[in-house]
Amino acid sequence: MELDKIKKFLELARKENVAELDYQSNDIKIRVSFKQRSTEIHLPSNNPISVSDSQRKDQKFSKVDSGPAPAEDLNLILVKAPFVGTYYSSAGPGEPPYIKVGDKVKTGQTLCILEAMKIMNEIECEQSGQIVEICVENENYVEYGQILFKIKP
Repeated sequence: MELDKIKKFLELARKENVAELDYQSNDIKIRVSFKQRSTEIHLPSNNPISVSDSQRKDQKFSKVDSGPAPAEDLNLILVKAPFVGTYYSSAGPGEPPYIKVGDKVKTGQTLCILEAMKIMNEIECEQSGQIVEICVENENYVEYGQILFKIKP
């Protein structure tokens, strides 16, 4: 199977909203799983080719149960990134940050913005407390599950 045919195969699977698909023919095995961030295609040489799934037009971020998670030390709440994206500490350039170390925060208060796929997502506080540490610098890329803030309840 040529690379162009593989690409068409993947596009069709995405278009049809297939969650998982296996295809095997003689010396080629293809496994597609759109639940994950990437798909592996195993060719006869057993060298996996990673095909990014981040370009799915219909991909939506759902809220992942990411926090609050109790910290192991000092009884802190860890606010973690619910998805990958770019961290913004304020509503826009030149605007004051949503929070600073030492600020008291309430449940539902906006802590920051995470941009993913050109969509600005407000990250809200899930438990009242005091900001002890801001673990990310403005405009930095964050990974899924990365600690953004430490809050003392």
